[in-house]
Amino acid sequence: MYDPQNVIAYVGGADLITVIDIANPETPQILDRQEFGKSDVQLCGDILAAVAYNPDGDALNGTLQIFSPFNASTGVITLINTIDICSEPDHLIFTPDCSNILVACSGKPGLDLDGNYTNPEGAVAIIDTTDIATAGAEAVRIADFTKFNDRADEFVQAGVRYIYSG
Repeated sequence: MYDPQNVIAYVGGADLITVIDIANPETPQILDRQEFGKSDVQLCGDILAAVAYNPDGDALNGTLQIFSPFNASTGVITLINTIDICSEPDHLIFTPDCSNILVACSGKPGLDLDGNYTNPEGAVAIIDTTDIATAGAEAVRIADFTKFNDRADEFVQAGVRYIYSG
């Protein structure tokens, strides 16, 4: 994620968010690194958001982690909130006005904490950013697709690819 105002990049993945000064592209400088999990990071206004898988298993709920943007005075980004969201959060995007964050919930199958196999369905988590620093479960709405399940044959005939069809 590129922050043109501060000429820095936020890079997610490999269990880290890395903040890189790219004012001189020939000699980029790592400014900060924070452990957070494996997935996506986005910036909107003064909200730096990242989604992280659950380290105990893909079928378990992951989190949305909220950081302050990079602070040049302190030299760090700071984790300010963690919100439990959905199974295998994968990609996130802000609405244009930064009022909501949309997260793709892949719903990858796996074992729950009791060792039982579970196969959560995919969904989209919608997180209200109004009070994001203190938000909890009340800020999260889940849009699922279960209402379409009984029409699977109709969608397949129309060309929709249905990989896990029984």
